Amino acid sequence: MNGADLLILGVLAISVLLGLARGFVREAIGLLSWLGGLWLAWRYAPLLEPSLGGAVGEPPVSTWTARVLILLLVLLVGWLVAAVLSHLLRHSGLSLLVDRILGATFGVLRGVVVIAVFVLLGQFVQLTDVEWWKESRLLPYAAELAGWIQTFAETGVQMLEEQARIGESSLRG
Repeated sequence: MNGADLLILGVLAISVLLGLARGFVREAIGLLSWLGGLWLAWRYAPLLEPSLGGAVGEPPVSTWTARVLILLLVLLVGWLVAAVLSHLLRHSGLSLLVDRILGATFGVLRGVVVIAVFVLLGQFVQLTDVEWWKESRLLPYAAELAGWIQTFAETGVQMLEEQARIGESSLRG
């Protein structure tokens, strides 16, 4: 094992511990809030931008301000929903242990995705020829996962672009 392998194990361990500490409800709602917030911000910033009345400047500053405001609002709502659901879960008699175990499982999945993204970046900047990359025992497995995630992400982006085109045409009437 080399430093790259230890880094991979460290990322996984931290992600699992965060998932265990926060629980599945908070982790899942947090992820949904970020994904939904980014999508809503990108999609609806042009509708909010005129309401800013030029108070924050001209485009693209006003566009990005609208995006940030939408994202922050969605994250705030997500945080409130997660807090309420976590509170209800704690006081409902449902097993907090199950929530924590599912949170740890979520942490494993998140850790794998984070590692895969870094592997894709490493491949992009051609770190695959560096000696420590070649000597790593875990990077070949991570590279295989990264390839699968890249294919999945490309398909997802194509679907989102198609949905955005459909939604855009329906907004125009």
